[in-house]
Amino acid sequence: MDEFVIKHMFLQSIIEREKFSFIENEDNIAGHIGYGLDNNAARMTGTSITSICENNKDKKFVFHLLCNNISEENIHRFESLAQQYKIDINMYFLDIKSPLLRNLATTSLFPLPIWYRIFFPYILKTDIFLYLDTDIICIADIFNLFKMSITNEIIGVVADFKSVREKATKKLKLKNYMYFNSGFMLINIQKWNYYNITQNLLNILEQNKTLLDQDVLNILFSQKPHFYLSDIYNNIGLWCESEEVIKNKLKEIKLIHFANHPKPWSILWQYEKRPYMENIYNKYEKLSPWREMHLELPQNYHHKRWYAEILRNEGKIKESLYWYWQYIKGKYKL
Repeated sequence: MDEFVIKHMFLQSIIEREKFSFIENEDNIAGHIGYGLDNNAARMTGTSITSICENNKDKKFVFHLLCNNISEENIHRFESLAQQYKIDINMYFLDIKSPLLRNLATTSLFPLPIWYRIFFPYILKTDIFLYLDTDIICIADIFNLFKMSITNEIIGVVADFKSVREKATKKLKLKNYMYFNSGFMLINIQKWNYYNITQNLLNILEQNKTLLDQDVLNILFSQKPHFYLSDIYNNIGLWCESEEVIKNKLKEIKLIHFANHPKPWSILWQYEKRPYMENIYNKYEKLSPWREMHLELPQNYHHKRWYAEILRNEGKIKESLYWYWQYIKGKYKL
């Protein structure tokens, strides 16, 4: 499809907009940050925004949310969050049945919003834009990102966790290339649009309809100008390190990506042993309008079995049997 047609189709898929604007002086805007989400990711998106505001208190950011199926309750929470920190939050509500969106590749673990990141350049006028996954938490000042000079490159990225990187590079047959994690992308909007990146990404997907966004992005950017940043801006594998290494690295890290499972808002998280990291997410959620929410119960059948085994080991046989049954129903689609 032609780039103009794709852009038109995307703009047509925006069925509603909501703007919560509390920045009093636009000259104080430090940067623009965006997320792609559905209602299931609202709480972590709000917590991520909270963490950024708490660690950049002298800065004002504009947040852009490309989203679908957000409840009225969560919309009100985002409004409350914007008012709480005197920031701007712009929400764009998408029709997931639109011709452009309905055939994009997804899985149970990677729903449609994973693709929303590639459409932000169609709606933003700013020079530099930071895209973050909803499961990223900020623990330090990130203003330096918006002062970087990006002239020739299209995006700044962070290499993925080593084992993931090596496996993906081999699978995609990428030569002399370092596979990156698409949960963090510092985007030069002008260059992105100049190179018709969104169109090129969808063309690659057309050739292989089962590829997910991260693979498609890496295939394309193996041939396009980009640069790598330190993993302090998208740290994924910290929990695998020794306690001493974790303790020292936390002094330098800016953004922690909870890309693995279980997530910190899951009831399973409390059974994970992750030194110095157990309460990082919870610290910021308690400061957000989502502070009263309960931990999330297991959603997929793998996690239901995991939870059942935990309960069995704790001697909670009745509860364990319930979750084993939920696991069986999920696995065999009963």
